[in-house]
Amino acid sequence: MYGQRTHAYLTQSGEAWPERGSEVMGSEVDCVSTSDPVKIGTLLSEASMKVRLVLAVSGLMWVVALGHSALRAQSTTKSIWDGVYTEAQATRGGETYKKSCIRCHLETLKGKDDAAPLTGPDFMDSYKNKLVNALYNKIRTSMPDDDPGSLTDAQVADVIAYIFQFNKFPAGKDELPTDTAKLKLIKIEPAKK
Repeated sequence: MYGQRTHAYLTQSGEAWPERGSEVMGSEVDCVSTSDPVKIGTLLSEASMKVRLVLAVSGLMWVVALGHSALRAQSTTKSIWDGVYTEAQATRGGETYKKSCIRCHLETLKGKDDAAPLTGPDFMDSYKNKLVNALYNKIRTSMPDDDPGSLTDAQVADVIAYIFQFNKFPAGKDELPTDTAKLKLIKIEPAKK
């Protein structure tokens, strides 16, 4: 056996494969030619180590990327306690509320008959830990009850600003957006954590 040329075919995972040109996971098998059997074992071991190293580094990069995304999402999420509407927007919302909502939800926002309360513990129980997008979509698609969907996107955001003001959530320097992707970053919480 010594003195004869020995061939070893290596797959991408560093394992020996019996035939040159065989398909292994969609890739050609490489051929290493040497007359030293110890060298073949070393080559196989080195190839296997390289593959393991590449897999470990890839896995680590994936974990870091996921962690970064989670931290970024956490840092961009706001609470209704962070001042997510303006006083001017709430004033406009109060006017729209008087024209389109007061008939069912009353001046007190407590609601009558089947109209859901927009203030107090019942309101908070309905929307606690939900995103503002849920409230926005509810109003946008089903209110006012006698003419669903008739409010513009801006009017819906203004009415929500009025509801927040009425519930004593603080105003801020930026208006509540109408972009649903941005509304998904604002959480309705009973108290700021």
